[in-house]
Amino acid sequence: MKRLFFIWLLLGSHLFGESIHIKNDTIYALIAEIYAADGKKKGSVAIPAGKYATWQQGVQGDITTSQTPYTVIFNCEKSGSQYGIINNVSQAATIWASSAVGPRVCKPSQNEESAKKKEQ
Repeated sequence: MKRLFFIWLLLGSHLFGESIHIKNDTIYALIAEIYAADGKKKGSVAIPAGKYATWQQGVQGDITTSQTPYTVIFNCEKSGSQYGIINNVSQAATIWASSAVGPRVCKPSQNEESAKKKEQ
């Protein structure tokens, strides 16, 4: 019985797929887009400001082909502009949006800018 449990633990990552733990430690609502090493988009996760999310992908296709390292691109939820990029993300890693490389600021959307101008 112990032997079966040990084998199950070793194979667990292949049985449950891959994941990335993402902490949005910014004041902006962001969308994290996950790309495999071959440049194919694997998925995306919307993360409110100050919140935490986990992106997961089940086992699909040929599991002998590595899709890591991942690239995570953070985009601003409201304006769609790019917040930043984190390269070389390994499977099961925990990343923080504030460590991304790029502008690291979200500009107001055009609707918000229009509303501010009308108020003035």
